[in-house]
Amino acid sequence: LKAQMKAAAGGGHRFAILLGPDELERGVVQLKDLGRGQQRELTHSEAVRAIIDARGAPRGEAQSG
Repeated sequence: LKAQMKAAAGGGHRFAILLGPDELERGVVQLKDLGRGQQRELTHSEAVRAIIDARGAPRGEAQSG
């Protein structure tokens, strides 16, 4: 798994989503910020929002807080 994370970061990917049996059962994912090395547990919708927020709002749309 460590080599896969390194390859993803080297390929320019900002995030990795980790989903194992425990996360699946609880309805959460582990969102790893490959640039910062931080990992946190979020619901699926929270993970999507965190990725969108990290990329910034689309042109012409205000970012919600």
